[in-house]
Amino acid sequence: MHLFFSGIGGAGISALANIALDMGFSVSGSDIGESQNTKILKSRGAIIEIGQSTAEIARVNNLKSINWLIRSSSISETSDEVEFAKKNNIKVSKRDDFINFVLKKEKLKLVAVCGTHGKTTTTAMLSWLFHKMNIPVSHIIGSNISWGKSGQYLPKSRYLILEADEYDRNFLAYQPEATILTSIDYDHPDTYPTKEDYLAAFREFLLRSNLLVAYNEDLKKLGIDTWQNKDQSVKKDIWQLKKRFAGKIVSYNSFRLPGLHNRQNAALATSLFTKIFDNHQQTANPTIEIHNHQLIAELEEIISTFPGTQRRMELLNKNVYTDYAHHPGEIQATLQLAGELGDEVVVVYQPHQNLRQYEILPLYKFSFQSAKKVYWLPTYLTRENPGLKVLSQAELISSLADPKLAVEAELNGDLLESLKKDHEEGKIIIFMGAGSIDSWARKNSDKIID
Repeated sequence: MHLFFSGIGGAGISALANIALDMGFSVSGSDIGESQNTKILKSRGAIIEIGQSTAEIARVNNLKSINWLIRSSSISETSDEVEFAKKNNIKVSKRDDFINFVLKKEKLKLVAVCGTHGKTTTTAMLSWLFHKMNIPVSHIIGSNISWGKSGQYLPKSRYLILEADEYDRNFLAYQPEATILTSIDYDHPDTYPTKEDYLAAFREFLLRSNLLVAYNEDLKKLGIDTWQNKDQSVKKDIWQLKKRFAGKIVSYNSFRLPGLHNRQNAALATSLFTKIFDNHQQTANPTIEIHNHQLIAELEEIISTFPGTQRRMELLNKNVYTDYAHHPGEIQATLQLAGELGDEVVVVYQPHQNLRQYEILPLYKFSFQSAKKVYWLPTYLTRENPGLKVLSQAELISSLADPKLAVEAELNGDLLESLKKDHEEGKIIIFMGAGSIDSWARKNSDKIID
């Protein structure tokens, strides 16, 4: 079967393309430009066209007939490629159809990691535990990792670990065996017009899982902690992790990782792994309590060596980092981690999506409070409502408790000179955002430390 991936360079779609190659399918695809992901896929034999017009997909189809076009959520149903596929009787779907196809074909159990923040890191941590414990597992991670591909299928796997994204209601296509809920904050107003819409989608998704691992405070936000009392027909194994606890459940205080959010994510990943490991060894306990303290100690050591993922406090150069944070909750978590490093922090921040800025504006108030300075860039515009006024840098900065903390900036030579000075003074520099800021940071990190 020949699979064509539209938007193949993106984190989510490139992971699927890697899985398709692992399974022995012919793989092709297109994107607007070359990237690290497209280069990796090309080296594995994928045919990739740069450009997403009818001409590119027709050229690929002439080489070998395409059976299935899989598109990312960012690719419109009316795009040239999709229109070509429909006219040529090529199956078209989004990524969830392909993932469910893989699950069914290979008889894999789905382990989903969902939540507003921390999905990528927690998915990677769980995969890291399988990797280091020499248990075959397949995974789909929304970022590049150092110990394998972001998407991987291993023939002897029993489980597929999936970063289950709520955007575009993608996660509602799945029926997981087990689920980790990392956190809950309102996000993606273009998909969920109200906070209740957002919470309702998570409730619907989490109800589908036989085992749920989550923190009490997040369950309470969703009203899930009372499920078993309200509806006796809902038989769920809800494994709640309190903020502070001791004894038989894994505590995040046990992990030697920088960043409170990383330690909390590690507790979630380790707790779920122990349950899966018990099942794998066919020694599952009748309760959800953990009794194998030797195993827990071993897992804590493994997690403490977790190498991280790309774009999550990723070190580019001496004291220069890049991070995906673009929501106030993520910003505070990243700055808390940076604070553990000990030096003063300078942030270059690029807001993501104008519509989102309207929703999170009040949440910015204390988000950057622990930074020494913030260079505030114009909002990266994507999937926008053309009739909605774009909030200016000044308007966004005015939402801070101390607006003097931030200055308006652009990705240009002036910013580069300012960052050189900050670096010379011994400050940590963090580039934050989900848009074009990362590529600029990578191109200029060497110049900052010159």
